[in-house]
Amino acid sequence: MGAQGRIVAIDPHSKRRKHYTLTIEGHDDLVLHEDVIVSLGLTVGRQIGDADLREIAHEDRVHGAYQAAIRLLSYRSRSRRELATALRQKSFPDGVAEEALAKLENMGLVNDELFARDRARSLLQRHVGRQGLLYRLRQSGVSDEVAREAVAEALEGTDDTERALEALATRLRKWQTLPADKCRAKAYAYLARRGFDSETISSALRTALADQED
Repeated sequence: MGAQGRIVAIDPHSKRRKHYTLTIEGHDDLVLHEDVIVSLGLTVGRQIGDADLREIAHEDRVHGAYQAAIRLLSYRSRSRRELATALRQKSFPDGVAEEALAKLENMGLVNDELFARDRARSLLQRHVGRQGLLYRLRQSGVSDEVAREAVAEALEGTDDTERALEALATRLRKWQTLPADKCRAKAYAYLARRGFDSETISSALRTALADQED
C-alpha cells in the first residue's frame, strides 16, 4: 500500500485556464480542471492515498473525454455513435468515453432523435432523396426507427418527384446539348446517387425530358 499524503496547496495554474495545481505530500503535483476538483471534493488538508489517486486519474480522463466531445459538438451536431467512435480514435478507453457520453446525454447535449431531425433537414436542403436520407442517418449511427421517424417528419408535405426535379434543374442545363439517351442516363445516375428511388426517378425524368421523348 502506498503512503498517504495530504493536499497542502491548490493553486491556479499559470498557463491553463480553469486548471489548478495540487501539491500533495509524498506525491507528484497534479494539474486538474476545476470541475474535477469540485466533483471529487478535493480540498487543502484532505488525505490522499492510492485509491484516491486512481479515482482522481479516472475522473480526469472522463473529464478529458467530455471536453473532447464538447469540442466536436461545437463544429456540428453528432450522433452518440459518431462521438463514441471519435473518442475511441482519440485513444480514450471505452469505459471512460461511455461515462463522458452519459454525462452529455443527461445534459441534453447528446440526443440521437434531435440529431436525426436536424441532419435530415440539412440533407433535405441539399436535394437528397428519401432513400439517401435514410442511408445517411443510419450511417451516422442512429437506429432504423429513429431514422425513419426523422425522415418522415422532414419530408412531410413534400413531393418526391418535385424534389427530384428541383435536384435536376441546374444539371439538365449543363447536359442540354447531349443526345437524349446520354442526357437521360446522366440524369438517372445523378438522382440515384442522391438517394432517390427508381420510381421517383422515372417519374421525374418523364416530366423533365418530355420534350426529348421520341
